[in-house]
Amino acid sequence: MKRLNSKAYILLMIAGLISFIFMNGKWSIPAMAWIFPVIFLFITRKSGPVKGILSIAVITFIAGFIHSSGFLLLGFPLDNLVCGIMSLIILAPFLVDRIFLPMFTENGSVGRKFAGTLIFPCAFATMEACMNFFPMGAFFTLSLSQVENLPFIQVASIFGQMGLSFLIAWFASTVYFVIDYLLESKEKPGADIILALKKPVCIVLAVFMAVFIYGGGRLILAQPDGDTVKIAMAQGPHVELVDGEYGDVSFKDCKAHARKAIEQAAAGGAELVLFNEEAFCISFDQEKTMKKIFSEEAKKNGMYIVAGMELYDPEEEIISDNKITCVDSDGNEMFDYTKTILVPVVEKGYYKEGDGNIHTVEMNLGGKKCNVSSVICYEGVFTRYMNRIPGGTDIHLNPSWEWEGLGDSHDHTIPLRGVENGFSTIKTTYESESIASDYMGRARVYFNPDYTGYDAVNFAYLPAEGVNTIYGAIGTPLDWIYAAGLIILAILAIRRKNSL
Repeated sequence: MKRLNSKAYILLMIAGLISFIFMNGKWSIPAMAWIFPVIFLFITRKSGPVKGILSIAVITFIAGFIHSSGFLLLGFPLDNLVCGIMSLIILAPFLVDRIFLPMFTENGSVGRKFAGTLIFPCAFATMEACMNFFPMGAFFTLSLSQVENLPFIQVASIFGQMGLSFLIAWFASTVYFVIDYLLESKEKPGADIILALKKPVCIVLAVFMAVFIYGGGRLILAQPDGDTVKIAMAQGPHVELVDGEYGDVSFKDCKAHARKAIEQAAAGGAELVLFNEEAFCISFDQEKTMKKIFSEEAKKNGMYIVAGMELYDPEEEIISDNKITCVDSDGNEMFDYTKTILVPVVEKGYYKEGDGNIHTVEMNLGGKKCNVSSVICYEGVFTRYMNRIPGGTDIHLNPSWEWEGLGDSHDHTIPLRGVENGFSTIKTTYESESIASDYMGRARVYFNPDYTGYDAVNFAYLPAEGVNTIYGAIGTPLDWIYAAGLIILAILAIRRKNSL
């Protein structure tokens, strides 16, 4: 194996840094998610084992440091340092690949080397499945930047988010395999090179053609054509941010804002109104009165209301509660739900944790009975948590409160959950983009209250019925098929090394 010369190494380091910075998040360029793994593989495989891994460690730390300013609201430079360190998790699949690929392919045939292209994508998808158990969840995964590539993301209805990342990573390892073979076979006749690569390249092309044919077919044949539901998206009263702290809104203003927004929603013909996370910041003693207002307005206007509330103790003797309450069109409370997965640093220790009981309730919407579920903001990032939502859900609500440092990562996550599980999604957000999408991930409404105004109520039409998906039926076990594949490949690699 030829090592990189100094010039090629420096060029790849620069290209790797640029592509990784722009592969996801607030500066997302979707093509970079396909490019940076190819560059990283050349660095790790064409350098010494230690040098290669340390090189991409430097890249990921610098990129995380630059990219993640404001991500955790810790301030500079602590926020940047923490996010730079967190980015190092991306090393795991490259390290696994560097260990097992030489064992698997050393002195092997072209067919064996092509089979070795599966090690890296299996390792990458396994890492993403494991990230469900880490504090930041799926924010840094390959597939999030592809949410506007509608034909491609439809395969998530079968294999979930990890399936998309597996395909992107397999593309990268296949590109490396082809380029490396061409570089190592300069002395061979062109006909021999074509003959050797023809089968592997055709297999990969056939898989990706099948993915896009399935996606295109699903977009055409399974598109919603039935009844729709008109849902209002409303924000809580605007809160001024002064010196890093949010100001207070009087209880009187909270009540007036709630009534005004609900009446606007009703005047617009909405059947359900969804307020953002923590739309109304009130004391525990004021909760009963606030719920009475929701009940009165719901009954008066014949509509469902789902509203986020932050409940606090003025004496600070009781930990705060981040919850949503749901009221039916007769004014009866359907459920209360407390946020269970809390954002590290920002929420952990400030709010109490919920019991993880995700409610799915039946609502009469669009002339039909719809099953509606809801979690709060950050919880939608975790596939393992979202997989608790029962099949047959038609619409999923995600009231959120975000900040600029998050970029569009969360905007991309929620529609992808809808493709996986076959339900339409609606995310009403404070301080960032709100989005409503159908079960194919197509955005029906997209707006930012900083521009539309916090007193404005926006409307979205969503399908009244969801669809069944394979991933929705099986869920979490599908996330771990890549780990099983990786274990099998690792065992084969070790056995082969011991037999040589």
